[in-house]
Amino acid sequence: SALSGATALAAGGFHSLGLKADGTVWAWGGNGEGELGDGTTTTRSIPVQVAGLSGMAAVAAGWQHSLALRLDGTVWAWGDNSHGQLGIGMLSVQSLPPVQVRDPRDRTGFLTGVTAIAAGIVHNVALKADGTVWAWGNSDQGQVGDGTFGLNNIKPTPIQVRGPGGIPFPAPVTAVAAWGFHSLVLLANDTVWAWGQNIDAQLGDNTTARKATPVQVHALANVMGIAAGGRHSLAMRFDGTVWAWGSNHFGQVGDGTPVNIWLTPRPVGDPRDPTWFQTGATALAAGVEHNLAVKSDGTVWAWGRNTAGELGNGSTTHARAPVQVQDTGPQGLFLMGTTAIAAGAHSLAVLP
Repeated sequence: SALSGATALAAGGFHSLGLKADGTVWAWGGNGEGELGDGTTTTRSIPVQVAGLSGMAAVAAGWQHSLALRLDGTVWAWGDNSHGQLGIGMLSVQSLPPVQVRDPRDRTGFLTGVTAIAAGIVHNVALKADGTVWAWGNSDQGQVGDGTFGLNNIKPTPIQVRGPGGIPFPAPVTAVAAWGFHSLVLLANDTVWAWGQNIDAQLGDNTTARKATPVQVHALANVMGIAAGGRHSLAMRFDGTVWAWGSNHFGQVGDGTPVNIWLTPRPVGDPRDPTWFQTGATALAAGVEHNLAVKSDGTVWAWGRNTAGELGNGSTTHARAPVQVQDTGPQGLFLMGTTAIAAGAHSLAVLP
């Protein structure tokens, strides 16, 4: 198939991206805003190659826009630009081919030195090699992190995200995450910081007040991985435990309880079932209202909303604690040996 050799995935609102080992990017699904990058607005049920991209290292998918990071540290974007999410310095309906994200402060005129990218509904976050964080797009909820809120608060080119109160972070940033209308970063001191929308406590700071500059996630340390969902967030600690906070209306926090909102992180797992993994997680993905985790044995687990079968367990029943993702193909009853996962409004996995 076109996506044999995939090394990374991204799931958006209505589309999917795949990065192949040869550095090309492939896309499929909804294409109403050109988010597939094939020069059309035609929906594709099988992957098509994104035009003009080679030597790419990572992909990220927003609601109806897409990003790709090149090995040279430049960022490319395509699809919906009505909120400035393409980072080209102007608002437009869409861009069908990929365009390079600009930065008027860089000597090249473009965003450079980037090592990681993340996409929200209508904003994006990028991490540079020097440990600084940059964001662009719609910041109505403060998700760009420049200290401002408000309707039509759009940043059409990247701005640097400062730490709490506008001062530098207490340590360099090592990872970024975004989805919904909020953003997360992981620092080199293994703490997590968040900003943006907080209506369901997705910032984890023990409040539900939105923040336009980063705040530290309450009582969470020794973190090695992060993921941002629609109105919830995830973290994976070095001991292999998964922690979640924010909206739990469909069980996104995964702690087995019926509580609708958790203000601070909770350990993911079902307290009624001591055999369910409290440790062993190696990868996370957060969707709009569901989550995925890979265990060290290669199995995939999911929890949260399941209206459209997002959890992949053969049902459409929401799960307030993790359930194992099944496989109807040759792998057997359950997915095994998974090497990459992604979640948006749907779920994706790469198998050997």
